[in-house]
This record gives sequence, structure tokens and C-alpha cells, in this order.
Amino acid sequence: MRLLLTILVLCLSFGAAQATHYFVDPVNGNDSNVGTRASPIKTLYHGQQLAIAGDTVHALPGVYGGPGQVNYCSLPDASGDGYVCQSVSGTANAPITYVSDVQWGAKLICDHDLAFFFIEADYIVIKGFDMTCPGSASAFAFQVGQYGAHGHMSVLNNYIHDSGTLLCGQSAAIFTGDRGLSNPGGSIIDGNVIRHIGNNDGSFSACAVQHGIYGGNKGEITTNNIVSGVVGIAIHSFGGGVCNEVVSGNIVFDNSNGGILLENTSGSGHFDNCANSFTADYNTVTNNISYHNGWARNLSGGFYNGQHAGIAVNGDLMGTHNYIANNISFGNNPNSTQTQGDIAIMSPGVYSNLIKPPLNAVFRNYRSDTNWAPDPRYNFYNYQPPLAGSPAIDGGIQAVAAGSGMTQVTHDILGVLRPQGAAFDIGAFEHIGSCCHRPGFRP
Repeated sequence: MRLLLTILVLCLSFGAAQATHYFVDPVNGNDSNVGTRASPIKTLYHGQQLAIAGDTVHALPGVYGGPGQVNYCSLPDASGDGYVCQSVSGTANAPITYVSDVQWGAKLICDHDLAFFFIEADYIVIKGFDMTCPGSASAFAFQVGQYGAHGHMSVLNNYIHDSGTLLCGQSAAIFTGDRGLSNPGGSIIDGNVIRHIGNNDGSFSACAVQHGIYGGNKGEITTNNIVSGVVGIAIHSFGGGVCNEVVSGNIVFDNSNGGILLENTSGSGHFDNCANSFTADYNTVTNNISYHNGWARNLSGGFYNGQHAGIAVNGDLMGTHNYIANNISFGNNPNSTQTQGDIAIMSPGVYSNLIKPPLNAVFRNYRSDTNWAPDPRYNFYNYQPPLAGSPAIDGGIQAVAAGSGMTQVTHDILGVLRPQGAAFDIGAFEHIGSCCHRPGFRP
């Protein structure tokens, strides 16, 4: 037994020793350095060249911008200028992680059209960055994009803003996968603040599909995000893999073309990744707040007319196991006979407790968050958790993914454990007593 324990300890120690931490300093680093905290490298790109499964690339606070940070990415399914060109995969137990050591302290900026993270790999984590890229042409304008038959990417707690505002293309601040054949899916988009995405000039048709979060591979989890001021749709899953999705605890408001839309399609170029004849099924949409979405910014071009409701699930074929419940959705457009409480009912399934309260019961000090008029007096979230008595407090439900192994959302956008009260709260924040100004929240 003693020999067995010794071997086990040695194995664990050997496994732990394989994980390397590289440190990036955009001001004082040099890519000829070894990458320790005392001898940091300069670029995330060089960190990507060094990192293998289990490694972490730490971005120290500072501005990451200009030609010194940019390299040309040439991957099997993607090419273009980028800060990271990821082709090496991590594993389920040993992902490759890129993290801003101070949340939002590593500020990634662009001076032309590029992507900060080109990902053509599995089990990659991107956490805590501040990313902005207004762009200057229509090639692409995204911050984190995953291509090919890859999945299991985690994009966590980033602040992504002012992307594609000069001239947008068809993309999103974050998109997952390329809907390739046998795509594993399973990516996690959690705790991000996304605002001011896309160009509001109605003369460009591509602006209608400049989204906040754009997915569409099976088993993706999109939770605790706050998305506002997007010209396209705040959270959009589209393709042949819209099944076993979890969209829970998000706040989406003031997005031009719609709030939350899940739609499966058998259209050209898409693959039946759910192996169910392109059926939208086993999707869980719970505990979200959707307000004032679908009101187009500029009707002159006729390209984005706000045709999508606050929350919708549809597809060429609809299953009977979609679960849409305990959402607060109001003030969205259109609100027609095809919608119930601003939620589009387009299939059989479970629908319950679709709450439509007054605005001041959900938002405190609400301010419109349009693409062209951000208000610097208000915090990055532009949202304050509601006071006691709001239907958002204890109004949620455990978010169980139908047909998957996920059990529940365990935390809110600030890492506070859920639930705190009698039940889960609706939206990205879990209310704590009478005080909503907690560490990490910017009043």
C-alpha cells in the first residue's frame, strides 16, 4: 500500500510539473525572454507558440495593440491578422488557458481589421480580457472565433465592446465553431459583458448579422452574459447543431435585431450535428431577462427591421422537448399574436411563468445602451440588480439541460453562488440581501 501511494504521489507530482505558466508584458516584455514573471515575453502570439495542453498564458495589465502584437494567422479553415492563432488543442483535464491576471486589465485593441483569438483547436479557455476593435473595412470584426470541427472552448468574464462599429461584416463579438461535420460542440460562454457591436448604417446588409454571441453547435452553454447595443441579435444560435443548448441567466437589452434566438436549419453548408434530421430539440432557455430588443436602428436600408422577438426558438423541424421557462421578456418587437409575453412560441414544449413586469421592477436606473450613445456616467454593465420585491428575485428555476449531463448553473456573473434565496434569481446577478453593490460590481 505504501508503494502504491508513493507511485500515486509521484504520478500526480509529475502531472502537475507539466503545467507551465507563461507571463506576457506588452511594455516590458521581450519575446526572447523565457516567459517567467521576472522575465516576461511581449506578445500573446509568442505565448501561443510556447503553450501546450495544461499550460496557462498570463496577460499582465497593459495595452496590447499595434503591429508588434499582430501576426498573420494561416489555419486550415481561417486566415487573417490576429493576436493568437491557436491550432494546438488542450484536453478536458488540461486545457490551454489565456487569462488577464487582473480582470479587464489586459486591454486588447486593434488598429485595423483583425481577430484577437483565431481558434482552430479544442479545450481553449479565454478569460478576463478587455477587447475592442472598431474596424475599418468589412472583412471581419470579431474578438474570439472558433473554426472547423472543434469545440469545448470557454470564453469567460471578458468585456467586449465597440466592435465593427465603423463598417461591419457578418460575424459576432464571440462565435463558436464553424458548423463542421462531427463538430463536438460543448463550448461555454459565461459571464461576459458585450456592448456596442456592429454598424448602425442601414445601407449595409451585413450589419443585420453582426451579433453579440453567435453559436450553433450542440450542447453549448451560454450563461450569465450581459449583451446590449448590438445591431444584430444579442445571442443567436444558428445551424444544424441547435440541440441540447443551455441559455440561462443572461440579460439582453436594446439589441436592434432581436434578443435571444435559437434556430436549427437544414440549409446549404450546414451539417446535421445533432443526428436528428436538423431538429431543434432539447434546448433549455431559462431565467433570462430580455427587454427592448428588435427595434431596428435605421430602416432606410431595409436590411434589419427588428423581425425577431425577445426570445424565440424555431427551426425547419421542431422537437417536443424544448424547455422555455421562467424568463422575463417585455418591451420587445414584434409583440404580435405569434408571441406570448414577447416570447415566440413556435413549437411544442414546456413553457411556463413568462413574466411581464413593469420596467422599474427589473431594472434600477435603466439607461438605453445604444450603439451611438453610450453614457459614461454609468457602469460597464449599465444594469443594477433589482431591489427586494422584484419578480427577478427567487423567480428562476434550476437550469437543467434536457438530454445532457449538465445539472445547473452554479454561480452568477460575479461568481456569487446560486441560489442565495429560496430559488434561483432571474438574470445575470444573484441578489444578496438588501445590498446589491458587491465586490467587483461597478456602481
